[in-house]
Amino acid sequence: MARGRVPVFAGITTLGTKETVRQMRMFRELGVEGGFVGLPLWQTPTIANSVKFYADLAEAVPDMGLMVYANPLFFKSTFPVEFWAGVGKHCPTVVTCKYVGNLMDPKNMLADLPASMDAAPHVQFLPIDFVAPMAYDLVGDRLKGMWSTACVMGPEPVVALQKAIDAGDRARMGEIMHDIHALPNAIPDFKDLAKYNVQVEKLRCNAAGYIKAGPCRAPYQDIPDDWRAATEANGKAWAQMCESKYRC
Repeated sequence: MARGRVPVFAGITTLGTKETVRQMRMFRELGVEGGFVGLPLWQTPTIANSVKFYADLAEAVPDMGLMVYANPLFFKSTFPVEFWAGVGKHCPTVVTCKYVGNLMDPKNMLADLPASMDAAPHVQFLPIDFVAPMAYDLVGDRLKGMWSTACVMGPEPVVALQKAIDAGDRARMGEIMHDIHALPNAIPDFKDLAKYNVQVEKLRCNAAGYIKAGPCRAPYQDIPDDWRAATEANGKAWAQMCESKYRC
């Protein structure tokens, strides 16, 4: 579908290196340019085997780019500066990452971002959209992009935010973030997000109506009523915001 117009990265996270390599090679044969890969979902990783995992992938499939799924909620690692230093030295095909930082410490969420970028200068770090202006304040025009799940509800606010960052327009960044923060909160209790993440994203995407994501696949189908109401309200409000302020 992309027809070479944009690079396509396929999600490839498995229980170990061998299966990840097998899937990477399969996707590469299909024309996929990169793999979006999290650490193997089993044993809590050390820094040494985390770095070696990506280094082994780089060696096994050298013609395929890698995007590190650096989310501590799901991959049993905080992805500290030491990890990125190893990536900088040993993982030449890692070209980008979804950078979450420390979600459980919002005041210091991006504290390690500048040092991490210094440690792996060939990697484009993509912070989550709702902290992208904060990241810009820390690293300036070194910030070349962001990660957004919310854009599946309608990409216009996120596109506007990226344009403001590219222009260094802090006033416009503030306006956009004010609009986003004014929406109903999609997450009633942040400490439980890891339990309902899939459900939240599917429900608010469907409520917004920009695309039809369909139902959640088993077993991720349970969600408390208050969570369902909150996340659907967020999706509907996002769609209204797009229509009234960003699709004019």
